Amino acid sequence: MAANEIDLYALRFCRITTVIVILTAIALKSAYILFFSFLIMAFPAIFSVRYSPFLMLYEATLGHIMPRKPGVYDAAALRFAQGFGASLLLIAIFCITILHTKYGGWFFAFSVAAATAVGAGGYCAGAHIYYFLKKAMKKNG
Repeated sequence: MAANEIDLYALRFCRITTVIVILTAIALKSAYILFFSFLIMAFPAIFSVRYSPFLMLYEATLGHIMPRKPGVYDAAALRFAQGFGASLLLIAIFCITILHTKYGGWFFAFSVAAATAVGAGGYCAGAHIYYFLKKAMKKNG
């Protein structure tokens, strides 16, 4: 595959699995699982989307038996979205572990899970934020 090609089924699997991990953290009220999901989202934002742990899990398992659905992605937008989601999870972890808020941290975690679930359906809110900011920056300077 070319540099900006990705298996869309693998990307969907990655997002759905991330949602499941975050919702599990919320259901169990586990900051440890939430921290794990933070790492899962931060890793591809820091390095490359190609090295997303759940994407690699898909390619190592289901990727061998499922048909491929190649697609093109904007690497910068997807990395921004991953980083934005990871940042919100970091805020959630801070609210839960340091501030000991009753619901604040879980609200941030749920918002990331919801946005990621919508992303699995094809609408990446983080990428749209990226494009909005890019357009606003271009307009202002």
